[in-house]
Amino acid sequence: MATTLPSYTKTWHNDVYPSIHSSRPELAQKGKRVVITGGAGGIGAATAEAFAIAGASEVIILGRTQATLEKTKVTIEKKHPDAKITALVTDVSIPSSIAEAFETIAKGGPIDVFINNAAALADIGPISAADPLDFWSSFEVNVRGPLYAVQAVLKNISKNGVIINNSSAIAHVPPVAGHAGYAVGKLATVKLFEYLQQEHPDLAFFNLQPGIIESTGVATKAATQSGNSWPQQDTVELPGHFMVWLSSPEASFLKGRFVWANWDVEELRQKSKTFQENPALLTTGLLGWPQ
Repeated sequence: MATTLPSYTKTWHNDVYPSIHSSRPELAQKGKRVVITGGAGGIGAATAEAFAIAGASEVIILGRTQATLEKTKVTIEKKHPDAKITALVTDVSIPSSIAEAFETIAKGGPIDVFINNAAALADIGPISAADPLDFWSSFEVNVRGPLYAVQAVLKNISKNGVIINNSSAIAHVPPVAGHAGYAVGKLATVKLFEYLQQEHPDLAFFNLQPGIIESTGVATKAATQSGNSWPQQDTVELPGHFMVWLSSPEASFLKGRFVWANWDVEELRQKSKTFQENPALLTTGLLGWPQ
């Protein structure tokens, strides 16, 4: 089933373009430490490379499999000899694993950018036939995992730090048949990060729809089980470079918002006054509710 998606900007991007390319001097991440959950492959690995290109002093990737983490580390460091990639085996659904990882991270100094990227997808199907344990398993990674992680991050984040929740359009688009388990978990996490922004106004929190990338594990499973297909895929590099842009001062006017990596950043910047005047714009809420 072909699916088309609306856009907040007139220009829609499926790939990296000059304004968000992490090699831009204005987006430099020099001296910054970046932590990425689910960093061993797909969007996580591409994001790690984007921050390496931007000159981050250290990019720490967390994942459950040592071999995959090491492969990503070696690949990025080979392409970018000045990059420092640290790989830590971590299961975000296990409190002790998160605690151990962030204790190790803290020894190297504060965190400047944290990206919540790890995700899990419950089996596709109607709620009436869902296995409750499988349905709930996605919450272990998609909701409880980010809670554990962000609590650890907040103990060791730098002043004016940036925290990005790599979410999904499924959290706010009209119901997509069979995707309830994933959708309700992702929506819960979006609200979690909106509350975090309210509680920590000096930091910048973002919720992000990374694009339609079926080469990633979650997207591949969703496409296979549901039979849905999309008219055009996005490159895995697009969200990585977009997140570098989100971590720069250029994106500060969007803090607390839900944005899509496909949207044109120059058009978004032209709307900065509109965002200042409308605090609820691009946040979750009740359609029709008076502002």
